[in-house]
Amino acid sequence: MSYCLNSRCTAPENDDHAANCAACGRPLRLGDRYLPQSPIGRGGFGYTFLAKDLTQPDRPPCVIKQLVGSFAQDPKARRLFTSEARLLADLGSHPQIPQFLDFVEADQTIYLMQEWIEGPTLNREALGGPWSASKVEALLRDVLPILQFVHDRGVVHRDIKPSNFIRRLSDQRMVLIDFGIAKVIDPYWWDKTGTVIGSPEYIAPEQLAGKALPASDLYSLGVTCLRLLTGVSPFMLRDSTSDAWVWRDFLPPRVTIPPRLGTVLDRAVTRATGQRYATAADMLAALDRSPQPAPTPEKQRARVDRPAASPNDQPTITTFPLRRPSNEVPTQTGLGSSNQPPFRPLPSLSAPQPPWLNRLLPSRLIKTPLCDRGVVVSVAGLDYHPLERLLATGEWQQADELTRQLLCQQLDGRRRFVQVGDIPRLSRPDLLAIDLLWMHYSHGRFGLMIQSRLILQSRDYNQFCQTVGWPGSRSDTRDETFQFRADAPIGHLPSRNWVGGPRWWNHAQTLADYLIR
Repeated sequence: MSYCLNSRCTAPENDDHAANCAACGRPLRLGDRYLPQSPIGRGGFGYTFLAKDLTQPDRPPCVIKQLVGSFAQDPKARRLFTSEARLLADLGSHPQIPQFLDFVEADQTIYLMQEWIEGPTLNREALGGPWSASKVEALLRDVLPILQFVHDRGVVHRDIKPSNFIRRLSDQRMVLIDFGIAKVIDPYWWDKTGTVIGSPEYIAPEQLAGKALPASDLYSLGVTCLRLLTGVSPFMLRDSTSDAWVWRDFLPPRVTIPPRLGTVLDRAVTRATGQRYATAADMLAALDRSPQPAPTPEKQRARVDRPAASPNDQPTITTFPLRRPSNEVPTQTGLGSSNQPPFRPLPSLSAPQPPWLNRLLPSRLIKTPLCDRGVVVSVAGLDYHPLERLLATGEWQQADELTRQLLCQQLDGRRRFVQVGDIPRLSRPDLLAIDLLWMHYSHGRFGLMIQSRLILQSRDYNQFCQTVGWPGSRSDTRDETFQFRADAPIGHLPSRNWVGGPRWWNHAQTLADYLIR
């Protein structure tokens, strides 16, 4: 199969031997060298495709990154995109960074081609449950030399997180990907305020002020390790009351962390940059030294939940803190006004939780409301307040319908459904925002990640449907038998009413591959 790169094409899938798209007539080959095969992701500025390099005898796979829409005409977006090409051309000499292949301008947009790395991301590996201390230490020893190489060349990655590491199948080494928001360090830049870019769960405090340093990458790597050790979102691992990390409270039972590793991680995630390790090499050397107490951080100001207004050279970011599920009427100090309906009590779970769900959502999730530490992010610029209100008041069917509308709005306001081939074009941060809301207000019963986990554990789609209480693949996607109740089976909601088009029954597997790749 080949795939049309026209973002407005209504039927982008084509025969492998076609020269032009059957739907829009656009040439399928890029630069007469690369043949796109399928979409594999969406970032802040465009889409990513799996392709073939037709100039090589064995036609090896490669990756095409495409700058699309208004970003293709935005000078600042184009500058960030071309900056990634220059960075990869320099950094790609490292064996654990994708090799730069080509840079092409065509059809009023620009494309970047790089090496395809086959293997699972840390996100997917984390599905197996919390990691052992020895496995996390091995990860640090594999990854820290990559960061030292990057920092030695005056570059800060700025988006270190599990989904940006791939374990290469050929040698089991970690590969660092996605330098799209990396920043070249200006020797006179250290005290300047720049662009707030990064992933909210892993971003270093100074990055919220637009100041990214090499220590910022080490902070994000430390938070990544805490996520792997606990199996819990970093939002849950910091106590906003004391402004302190409480990650040890979330370790699995009977798990102990060697003092040396614990000291290294504590120092890496210290809020004050001057108390962290100065370089990745220093952090690596500390793994071989006797443990020393982590520096006591000075008293910090209350954490700011809203980052500064986004500059013009990045996509719109919409954030808001989550409400606390309770039976009380929200006050004027909350997100909504006092004329909103009261929160309904959330029923207790009647069915026992499976063991993997208990690991994913420890009891502290219920005891410590997520609104004290959680942030919902929209890269697509969508407003999630209406969905949050519906879920908080238990209006499950209305929330299900609004979820369908929000997913369609990411693609085209005129669409009524999302086709399976369009799933990789959805914004992953927005999918995770929707999932976070569903998970929070159902007390971990409903959500996209729950469904993704269940489909990966099922032998086929029909078994998955049986597990979540849906009609099988022979039924219509829009079926009246869905249960819009808080005691519906685990993973039952949101329903599949947002899916349409051919091969719609592949939606669960495709979404799981996209969310947990």
